[in-house]
Amino acid sequence: MCSWISSDFSERMKLVSLLDYMSAGKVDEFSDRNYNQKLVYILSELGIDGIYNYRFNWRDSMGPYSSDLGDDIFEARPFLKLMKEGEIDSKIAEDDLKIISKFNSIIGDLQQVDESVGKDGIEILSSLAYLKKMVPDQEMRDTKKIVFDFVLKTRSKLKETDLEKYWNVVEKYKLGNAAN
Repeated sequence: MCSWISSDFSERMKLVSLLDYMSAGKVDEFSDRNYNQKLVYILSELGIDGIYNYRFNWRDSMGPYSSDLGDDIFEARPFLKLMKEGEIDSKIAEDDLKIISKFNSIIGDLQQVDESVGKDGIEILSSLAYLKKMVPDQEMRDTKKIVFDFVLKTRSKLKETDLEKYWNVVEKYKLGNAAN
């Protein structure tokens, strides 16, 4: 767990600003914190700099998950409250706004194939991107099949046609590429 009073305070405040901007600061419910995990994962895939370097692991029931990020999101609650009350200013850098705009384009593309994209859609997208990155290079030609097989085994409610729609967006925006 990371201390909020440290040399990384500005990074943590950047996280707070992003949470405030992207999810209206909703962090009280577990489902909101889980959703925010996926937002941060995708934003980091898109290239947002300056947020703490979170290490994500796979959790079958949740997709990519970072314990440190979970702690930081939970600890962000008082700062988000102060932001809502106007006591602290939310600051989003211009470069970050461009990345957020790209994220919004992704959501727009997802809404074209799944009108109810919501939290489940973000979880599917982040899961596919994460798993794509985890497939060893020598198996790249079969990446899609390996990822789909794994997701379909761990998420029985999903269908391959659902995954296909999201995979196309993962590919279009180059999510889950090793260089990201």
